[in-house]
Amino acid sequence: MKTFSILSSLVLASVVAAAPSSDWTSAGGGYGSGGNNGGSCVTQDQATKIVHDFAFFLAHADPNQIQKANATAQRIISEDFTQQSDSINGFGGIPPGALTETNKQHYINGTLAQPPITGITDLQLVPYNCNQILWYWRFANPGNFNAPQPPQQVQGFNSFTINKQGLITDLRVEFSVFFYVDLGFNVSGFAGPITGVNP
Repeated sequence: MKTFSILSSLVLASVVAAAPSSDWTSAGGGYGSGGNNGGSCVTQDQATKIVHDFAFFLAHADPNQIQKANATAQRIISEDFTQQSDSINGFGGIPPGALTETNKQHYINGTLAQPPITGITDLQLVPYNCNQILWYWRFANPGNFNAPQPPQQVQGFNSFTINKQGLITDLRVEFSVFFYVDLGFNVSGFAGPITGVNP
């Protein structure tokens, strides 16, 4: 039986990257230094950099990249970081709407302790509401290479809230139940187990 610790890997990502993108803050500060609405909103370029850095952190495909992935996460995630996901809460026995994660370092450590997510693809990546980013993604395998069934492609959404320093302060995540199937869990429907899925 897998423990709740595996849920810390369900914090999610974008495009598989060999290295993080350029440092947004060193290029002129947070989104308040340029962009839409008189320079006060996240631009498309800034949104892409943030999400692809986040993807690099989640992918950490090579064990030799763990240190760089950790440094990337430390750089792009704010100290007051929170995450909320009913897709995770429902599985872990956390009430709907409750915060899933409230500690930056716990979140980073938990993510880096899990196997890498592979085959990460951007389906849509757009800034909205001035300081938020919507990322619609697809994963070929969310991190389990020992599940009894071949991995199913999984799709889901991340919504990032970005502060004026260009850091991720809040993350909202929702995804398909096939995420859990790929991790090797039995998933039951209203009438019993899904046919052919980890019987």
